Amino acid sequence: MRLRPLDLDGPQRLVVSHANITERKLIELHVERLVEKRTHELAQQTARLEQALESEKELSNLQRQFGAMVSHEFRTPLAIIDASSQRLKRRKLEITPDEIEARSDKIRRSVQRMTTMIETVLYVARLDEHEIEFMPATCDLKATLTAACAE
Repeated sequence: MRLRPLDLDGPQRLVVSHANITERKLIELHVERLVEKRTHELAQQTARLEQALESEKELSNLQRQFGAMVSHEFRTPLAIIDASSQRLKRRKLEITPDEIEARSDKIRRSVQRMTTMIETVLYVARLDEHEIEFMPATCDLKATLTAACAE
């Protein structure tokens, strides 16, 4: 309710105006609650996106590390293969059959090592894609660890 005096000569007169703003206040309250709800939802979504971004950064970093490790691991047997074959070529006239066999065995072991690494990388990729079913089995842990240490 609003009272406003009128400037007229004579007795003082007032103009009274009245407006019901209940509906307007209810709408404002409803809009305020909607804004709060949406703000909360956006904050949650932002947190989820930030978490996903951190996960992607970590995955990207792991992939870079994996790439560097694989590159190093493949270069080692390739260097052995290359060095052995160059030595065979340089010393072809003076090399003994036993040395040829030893160098050939070294080359073959390096090729087998690379083949195993390639198969392992492909196997891990298939595991990541859920193309391989997990089937646990018993094994000789001592023999497995001995073989791993020998590698």
